[in-house]
Amino acid sequence: MSGFTADVDVNELIVLQSELLKLSGNLKEIYIFLNSDLRKLSYGWQDRKFMEFEEKFEPVKEEIRKISESYEIWAKGALKRTIDKLIEVDDTSMG
Repeated sequence: MSGFTADVDVNELIVLQSELLKLSGNLKEIYIFLNSDLRKLSYGWQDRKFMEFEEKFEPVKEEIRKISESYEIWAKGALKRTIDKLIEVDDTSMG
């Protein structure tokens, strides 16, 4: 069971997981908002400058999406497995 210490509080990890999922959801909403606003902006602004703006803005917007996805994957994957393992260990030590 390497990697676990006696200082790990499963309840704190559950709160962390919840907060990460909430943050991921908020970032996902921001990404959707940015996509929508960029599309609206493009209706009235179709010149070379808009294409330059969009080209520079796209990587920033995509980074928000990637961060959102990575937080969600970590919270639902590795962090959940850690929580489940700690609960299992705690249950077996009490039983």
